[in-house]
Amino acid sequence: MSSVLRVALGRTVRALRSAAGYSQEGFADAIGVHRTYMGTLERGDGNPTLETLELIAAGLRIPVSELVRAAETGRLPDLAPDTKRSGPRGRPRLGRVAERSDPDRKS
Repeated sequence: MSSVLRVALGRTVRALRSAAGYSQEGFADAIGVHRTYMGTLERGDGNPTLETLELIAAGLRIPVSELVRAAETGRLPDLAPDTKRSGPRGRPRLGRVAERSDPDRKS
């Protein structure tokens, strides 16, 4: 992945995460990645795996293809209404997106 696309993807993820009402830490926890790794990705410093892209897209409830297309075009997709946070405590409706089946993998 080129550095231009990594930066665009990071900005796209940050914009969509924010639009969904999640803090960086809250979203990272919801999708099962470490909060500092989310920061690395959002700055465009990390090169996410397909698995990570799947987790992010699932957390935003959009297809991976839409996530990548948004990064390439700069046009953000509409988020599903149930993706956005709600409630008096601002708790996300989204629970943990996926459980890792690989016990040797660290978050």
